[in-house]
Amino acid sequence: MAKPVLWSSTFTSGTMAHLAAAEAGADFDIRFLSLKKGEHRTPEYLAMNPKGQVPALDLGGGRVVTEFLAILTYIARTHPAAGLMPSDPYAEARTLGWLGWISALMGSSILPSFMPSRFTADPAAEASVAARGRERVAEALAFAEAELARGEVPGGEHGGLGLAEIGFFFLGMGVRFLKFEPADYPALGAHYARIAARPRIAAALGRERDIG
Repeated sequence: MAKPVLWSSTFTSGTMAHLAAAEAGADFDIRFLSLKKGEHRTPEYLAMNPKGQVPALDLGGGRVVTEFLAILTYIARTHPAAGLMPSDPYAEARTLGWLGWISALMGSSILPSFMPSRFTADPAAEASVAARGRERVAEALAFAEAELARGEVPGGEHGGLGLAEIGFFFLGMGVRFLKFEPADYPALGAHYARIAARPRIAAALGRERDIG
């Protein structure tokens, strides 16, 4: 039986799915697409995932899971020993709430800040769109910093890494990628360093860096 295929692109929201799969020890075939080259818009990929986005988890037999929140939840449910999703209903709801918030932030603020041409047909307006997106990201990061410092991000089961923690790790990546001042986000920075030091996470990040 063929392995499930996780389609992703390096250092995108698909990275969260890649990290969750790595931490869970999921036996997936991880394949990376170049968004710059338009590999997510090929007929072959669109036949599998008509949304033309990453990540996508192809389970075979026509079964495909899309959207990183759904994929992370699927990984957690199919690999319960990893403890990625807390069993307490309230902690689970908080986890899904944070992931939903990050998903909305991706579309409303992060993408406009570095890909403004997707959000306006007027080239003269791109700088304004990017600037406003960056302002909104800064506001969100300040909120995330405060919530993380207050201990409002649920961990995984039995002290393991939780899906919400992977989401906040992604926000820590955003601080660096979007060139915000790391000193302004000490809690996010410490969280990033702690998660990045986990062996399976470090190996997955190394693979993404090697691919570029």
